[in-house]
Amino acid sequence: MRSRQVLRRCTRLLIAFSLPLAAPATALDCRSGEGAVVVAEDNGSFLCKPDGTGDFPAVLYNHGGLGLAVGGDLEGTCRALAGAGYLASVPLRADPPEKNLPAHQQEVLDAFDSLHGRTDVDPDRVAVMGFSRGGLLSLGVALDRPGTVAATVLMAPAPGNGYLQQLLEDVSPIAAPMLIQVAAHDTVSADHVLYAGEVASALQAESKTYTHTLLDAYPFPGCTGCDGHDVFQVVDDEFTDYWCEVREFLALQLAEAPGVPAVSARGRLWAAALLAGAGALALSRRRART
Repeated sequence: MRSRQVLRRCTRLLIAFSLPLAAPATALDCRSGEGAVVVAEDNGSFLCKPDGTGDFPAVLYNHGGLGLAVGGDLEGTCRALAGAGYLASVPLRADPPEKNLPAHQQEVLDAFDSLHGRTDVDPDRVAVMGFSRGGLLSLGVALDRPGTVAATVLMAPAPGNGYLQQLLEDVSPIAAPMLIQVAAHDTVSADHVLYAGEVASALQAESKTYTHTLLDAYPFPGCTGCDGHDVFQVVDDEFTDYWCEVREFLALQLAEAPGVPAVSARGRLWAAALLAGAGALALSRRRART
């Protein structure tokens, strides 16, 4: 297993050095969902894949809301992630009246483990992200799976009746970089500006790597009483600048350069073959010298 990880990382380095030799990249629409293969499941969940066969970097998206009120754009987010080159899992959480937060947390952990274990996913490049209650649960994944989460995105994490403070008591296990986003005036249903700041403060106290972004207020002009929480409800509209920052963050942390076409599976195989050949040649020369 160790040798496989070393080979994969070395292959990625070889690919990175070979990218400048390719044709110049063109800028991509950060909200583009083109090229995505979408699988809608009977329970309202979505799985979206880019073109190709993998191994793909992957992202688990956890929606907001409670009960029948689902927060976030499940299918739109799934398509946008796949259009950016990620295999995206967007599960709809089951929410019977008797279900509590720890049960939701376990459901999200199981979803992450399932995504991480897929044969078409690169296990070194799996991120978790979530909106509102989904952001809270994504923070729980980052804490509980520090060795497997490669990046975390929290969009206006919810307080969860004290669950957020419970999680923030010890953030030392977190190993992956984190992006925290919240919109100004996101204080109607709860003071999400305050809670996002508390996450950032806890990470800062432990010298963790994070970015804390305060987005503009809800952008509809003349909208009285609008909730900044609604900024994250959709992906594909003219007011979703937050998504461009998400794309850039994931690209940086999962080693996919923005605007650079993803290397095909065939390209990765060629790179691996070249690297393996170079290693074999070096080994034969060393044996010849001895």
